Amino acid sequence: MEIHTNELHAVLAVSDMQKAIAFYRDKLSFTIAWTYPDIESADQVGFKISSSAHRDQFQITLAEVVSPSGWLFVNVTGIEDIYKHYLENGVEMDQELDDFPWGYREFWVRDPDGNQIRFTQEINNTD
Repeated sequence: MEIHTNELHAVLAVSDMQKAIAFYRDKLSFTIAWTYPDIESADQVGFKISSSAHRDQFQITLAEVVSPSGWLFVNVTGIEDIYKHYLENGVEMDQELDDFPWGYREFWVRDPDGNQIRFTQEINNTD
């Protein structure tokens, strides 16, 4: 199955969000686009606080994580077909396909080393 990706987005684990923001903003000249502190959802999303840093066409998310692992966001087109294909291939889902309040339909899987891959598609861009 061919997957049409629109964007790959890395999430970097950090131990101190304020120091990380200062480094990316002040040292590397990134713009901090948003910070999402929501302790209530830490278990669901896997982090205590996150912040998005942008520079030119490059975006990273910094996350104070609940459990150590890497993440990769894969923004796709046709998420329902991809999800169905993976289910048919016996892929175990870390998160079933669902709509989230941040405006994305997502499902999550883990590789054998525990790294999470989150397949996402904007809700207003579903095919």
